[in-house]
Amino acid sequence: MSTRTLPDLDVVRIRRSCERWSALDSDVSIDCAIEPDRVTIVQTLPPLQPAPPEETARVPVARLTYSFADRQWSLYRCDEQMRFRRQTNLGPCPYVQPLLDWLDDYVSFWP
Repeated sequence: MSTRTLPDLDVVRIRRSCERWSALDSDVSIDCAIEPDRVTIVQTLPPLQPAPPEETARVPVARLTYSFADRQWSLYRCDEQMRFRRQTNLGPCPYVQPLLDWLDDYVSFWP
């Protein structure tokens, strides 16, 4: 039985995008949590008042889900109730870059 893994090049692109987004604001960190069939993009915000570092807020922003059957990526955004909703104006893509480009273009997507 083989273990399925996300496409390596796409994972590299996601990580690079997170690094680039983090560089835009010194108070906010953007990173990703990689799971077997998806990558969740998380924004780490500083506390509103002085607090220990472990009290920073980690807010999920988006999830890129990979379908191994179709070899396609789909984009989901996190709503106000912390539920992921499919981004309906974007169809599945065989490569993750168009979805990352969309995230770049729509700054209002970020909380």
